[in-house]
Amino acid sequence: MISLTEKLIDAVGWSVLSSQQDNKNEWVKLRNLAIKYFYGRTEEETKEYYIDFDKKKVPIENNNVTKRVIERTSLVYMQPPIRLVGKEGDGNDSQRTRYNELTRGKDERMHKSEKFLNLLNLIAVHPAVRNKQIEHDIITDFEPRFADDDPMTPIGISYPLHRSSEVLRNDKIKWVYWDDKEKIIYDGATQKIISKEQHNLGLLPFRFVFTDKPETYFMDVEPAIDLIEMNEVVNVLGTDATLNMRYNSHGQYYGTGFREETKIRLEIGADHMWTLPDGASAGVLTPPNMIQSMSQGIKDKIRVVTNNFHLPQGFIEGDQAQPESGTALRIRNQELTDERVGDVKRWRMVEEDLYKIERRIAEVNFKQKLPEEFSVDYKEQDQILTSEEQTARDDWALLHNQTTEAKILLRDNPDKYENLEAAEKEVTKNRDFNKAKAESEKTPTDRIFEGLNTEKPEVE
Repeated sequence: MISLTEKLIDAVGWSVLSSQQDNKNEWVKLRNLAIKYFYGRTEEETKEYYIDFDKKKVPIENNNVTKRVIERTSLVYMQPPIRLVGKEGDGNDSQRTRYNELTRGKDERMHKSEKFLNLLNLIAVHPAVRNKQIEHDIITDFEPRFADDDPMTPIGISYPLHRSSEVLRNDKIKWVYWDDKEKIIYDGATQKIISKEQHNLGLLPFRFVFTDKPETYFMDVEPAIDLIEMNEVVNVLGTDATLNMRYNSHGQYYGTGFREETKIRLEIGADHMWTLPDGASAGVLTPPNMIQSMSQGIKDKIRVVTNNFHLPQGFIEGDQAQPESGTALRIRNQELTDERVGDVKRWRMVEEDLYKIERRIAEVNFKQKLPEEFSVDYKEQDQILTSEEQTARDDWALLHNQTTEAKILLRDNPDKYENLEAAEKEVTKNRDFNKAKAESEKTPTDRIFEGLNTEKPEVE
């Protein structure tokens, strides 16, 4: 008799050989393709546009525009946010320290989650107990399970236990199923249960994140196809440009009027002269130089697509002919900055939901009761300023007591100083050194004038 658990696995597991899975397999294929382009593993995709490419003896172009665009637009976690556990001043410093220890590495994982979300438009973040702490797994290939009365709120999730986008769908790999009570590991091909356990969390420890939640059905989300197709065109045109440069330099030699069975070796060089049979001729064909038009075509393609990601027109240029002022740079990046405002709202809700899961994990797995209150403060983007603008701004802040020299030092070199106190010691040491040096360099004349300029106290 089939158990309830086995029926559950059979209901949510995938049968990759079934024709009913064609749409889902295509969905997974597109997402895996996007991940391949993000990591720059695109050689095989580019080779598909050529016949017998290996015979052409030129390198494959692999211009990873996808990663550059995604990283440029992932601004929320560019700087680590400040997370406040509990109420400020409530004496829960030890619990805050414990939370930071449990979730060490969260900033890095959340920044990567933001990148994958901008690339795929739907991910799942899974707080998982590992190495005596809470790590945050990013799930990109999964199958949600829903209640009959709510097709938009998952009550379970099933996904393969691999982290490689190269793994084929019909490989014999393990899968795992989670709901609010059980964790079950099973064979992805046979659906046979390998192990199961009660996790006692009383909730599904996953947070599904959308860039824009669909109105039709839960999985109606595509990755950044426009970005991937643009990167594909760039790689193909770049490879064509390399071919054009090579064959434009060497040309293609040909001969006519030779008897078919006659083999003639013609050596090429300035010190060689050919002697050809009567009626025979030889020459070289050189393709037209298309480098300039190809280069412009690549730039135009990148420019059109990056506009969709709110990037300025100058994004594709690696260098600028003239340096720009901070004001000009801010104006060019204003649209991207405005887009970040909505992203911050989304990720704040994600952090709050993740904390509920982390709090429950801490209670069940580590016997730690964390406060209910939680808030996250995302740091504002650093304004783009020239060195002159930054100096003027710092001078104004110092004059009006809005900062200190130590705070500026810590801001400009955070890796060198552990905290503000260390920066203050450095400022004091430098001030004393400079004062002593200036004193030692004074001449006797300087000291005489110093004495004359010193105000004498009035005698009553």
